[in-house]
Amino acid sequence: MEFLQKHWIIIIVISTSTLVKGQGFCLSDPSINKQSTEFYRDLETSQTCKIYGINVYLHKVISTENGWNGYTSSIDMDIIHHLNSSFNQYGIYFELSGTRDWYSNQYADANADPDVLEIQLTGLFEDPQALQHSDAIDIYLLPADLPIKGGGFVPSNNKKVMFVGGTRTVNHCSGGSTSYEIAASQVVSHEMGHCLGLPHTFEASVGTDIDYVRNRECIDPITCQFVSNCTACNVSTNPTLNMNNFMAYTVPNCMSIFSYEQVSMMKANLDGTMASVVNRIQGAPNDFTGEIVGPSVVSTGTLVWFNLSDQAEENETYVWETPMGFFSRGKEGSSHIQTWVGAAAESGNVRVWKTNLCGESPKKSTYVRVIPNDCISCQTVNIFPIPASDELYISHLSPKSGDQESFEKPRRYLIVDVNGKPVLEFNSLLKNLILDLSGINSGVYLLMVKDGSIPTNRRKLIIVP
Repeated sequence: MEFLQKHWIIIIVISTSTLVKGQGFCLSDPSINKQSTEFYRDLETSQTCKIYGINVYLHKVISTENGWNGYTSSIDMDIIHHLNSSFNQYGIYFELSGTRDWYSNQYADANADPDVLEIQLTGLFEDPQALQHSDAIDIYLLPADLPIKGGGFVPSNNKKVMFVGGTRTVNHCSGGSTSYEIAASQVVSHEMGHCLGLPHTFEASVGTDIDYVRNRECIDPITCQFVSNCTACNVSTNPTLNMNNFMAYTVPNCMSIFSYEQVSMMKANLDGTMASVVNRIQGAPNDFTGEIVGPSVVSTGTLVWFNLSDQAEENETYVWETPMGFFSRGKEGSSHIQTWVGAAAESGNVRVWKTNLCGESPKKSTYVRVIPNDCISCQTVNIFPIPASDELYISHLSPKSGDQESFEKPRRYLIVDVNGKPVLEFNSLLKNLILDLSGINSGVYLLMVKDGSIPTNRRKLIIVP
């Protein structure tokens, strides 16, 4: 991998053969790394599902206390965000356990001789000031202004450390090469893959055949595919999958997946020699600790809340289910729900459960009885919210047909401004509507509902930004 710093951090590729070939396996178990692909396929299907939380500690190596030396102020959370965007879908979560600025001219001197600096960097991991943690993966970030080329690196001397960032040069089958800037999300994910025990997909130096791609120069940098006129390109049964792997050397935007076997290998290491960096292990969500709090009787045309006194884990989402005719509002996945009870709402159960990658929790439910709004002889329309912004809820309240969802004949809806100019006009059979107001300017309007040619209802409508 050859990198060249472009924006915010630079990574060091050490030219000594020992360290370059040692790229790879942090504290991973050698016996785990030498298992076959079939072993990890079986492991993925036979193991109980687990979700891991991992501690990460960041060290920003800088040469002066008077500047960031090319770091952005958000780099700490950016690194964690990039890791989670790549690993969360596989049940691996990263949490920032600490960060520091490490002032060191020895490792971050922009005026240093490049050859001397590379030699000095070989000793960074043994430096007492490196402050390596037994309960976290240490990531060392080097400033952007160092006079050297760079690349991601994970040493093989049982240190949980790595550098991240830079650009990649991809060789073409027909000769020549192209350099691509590698986004931090792909760089840190590639190096973290090494730290959790993964080899490159084109190397078998540890005895594994996981996504083994023998000839990395057979990559078409435009399409992420092997090109047909290259030799030795058919050693893989699925070249497209391999070339989209985080552990391949390919076009950066092609790096987007880990294979099932790779995920099994990483989780096996997290259960073994890397267990000290894991702050929690979860399975399917647990049962709720409290009951659903909310009304047992609601009337049509009203807004009601249902709450759950429960605390979900970071990777868990709440799922709510409401009876027919209830319109949910608010943030999806929250421990509470706000619902608009439409005119045709039906009595039934409000249910909620938690879900994550490992499954679902048991469901909680509460029965809600719906009664018609107290409207004996009127034929009216309720709107919500007042004032409105992006959406408007319309509910017809009619005792004659309140138990049905549609009218026999369509109603005509018309929104006009203060000058009587129509801004929205349409027909609908539905009694319960959600109107998109995003295309209407803020201001005061009149909502008219017509049954035939005669307006049956008029409501003042206020739209705010």
